[in-house]
Amino acid sequence: SPLLAWQAHKGWVGGVQFASMQAGAMGSAASTLLLTSSNAGEVCVWDINKASNGTPFKASCVALGSIWDLHEQGGQVLTASKDGTITLVELSSTGLKIVQSYDDLHERVIKTVRWRDANVFASAGNEADVAVVDRRERQKSGGTLRIDDASTKCINCLRWSPSDEHLVLTNGFELAARLYDIRKPVSTPRTSHALPPHQPPCHE
Repeated sequence: SPLLAWQAHKGWVGGVQFASMQAGAMGSAASTLLLTSSNAGEVCVWDINKASNGTPFKASCVALGSIWDLHEQGGQVLTASKDGTITLVELSSTGLKIVQSYDDLHERVIKTVRWRDANVFASAGNEADVAVVDRRERQKSGGTLRIDDASTKCINCLRWSPSDEHLVLTNGFELAARLYDIRKPVSTPRTSHALPPHQPPCHE
């Protein structure tokens, strides 16, 4: 049996992650915080050390659009939404607070978003383009740089290399995983690795 099992949202859960902010967060020295996001349109933070009848304590929630993915780093939470919006939400001792929205990075569903470091993040989705944003710069239309047509189909997942800050890996509904160097943001990947056949349609 699981240690905890509960209905976190009214819609399907798009993202789940243990928060990097733990001890001392949300006013408790023994907090173990879990973030969840939902197609129903909210991000919540749960304290699993304050569970009752299998359900953790819901410490805070914010309402957003339908969310496919989230990624938190250093108390900064990024969400990827079905309406093509990236939202930056801050997690602090007082709860969750919306800080900024990026609504001109993608026109269609965003399925994945990831911090590279405290300032740079990348996102992708059904458009199959990768947008990279450095939030220290004035917000530019379409992001700080773009990799157009990074895939022949939808991109479901991207990850930054843990050893080289310039490399980003993508995969999705095509038969390849593609590795790009953002110093050369063109549609020719540095590496492309074929995967077993599997071509489901893009889901909105």
